[in-house]
Amino acid sequence: MNTVRPLAMTCVGTSIQRPRREVFLALTDPETLRLFWPEDAGEAILAAGVETQWTMEAGQEPVTVTCKQADDDSLIRLVFSSGTRVSFSLDRAEDGGTLLHYIEWGFGAEGDVSADHIARINSAATQMLADLRALLERDFATIPADEKTTLATAA
Repeated sequence: MNTVRPLAMTCVGTSIQRPRREVFLALTDPETLRLFWPEDAGEAILAAGVETQWTMEAGQEPVTVTCKQADDDSLIRLVFSSGTRVSFSLDRAEDGGTLLHYIEWGFGAEGDVSADHIARINSAATQMLADLRALLERDFATIPADEKTTLATAA
């Protein structure tokens, strides 16, 4: 008999007025990644099978990030050593831009994640996508790095 269990997850999305290729490259290049997400995204360009170390915030221990899938311009799946999983899907918008969807799950023990915790992760993910959008559309980050709300993927 199959058992259905609740799964804590967050899902946010945004539209970015840049081609999917540019968005995909920003999500896989460590130099660009550190401008809007982790403090340090290691040295490796994300591709299927690549394992690298990321530091999410200054002073934190690095986490191992394994890229499980990186389908050109459409899908990126990451697994963090904390057990957190992240998926980015990129869809072409009618205006030529990109619809970017971010899904994160696997944080906390099953059934042991508060609504506040999920709201904080959702807020941080929303800010991260806003920073990416600002970087790609206007070539700047929306807020200083030391004021960013970081995602709990390292927790």
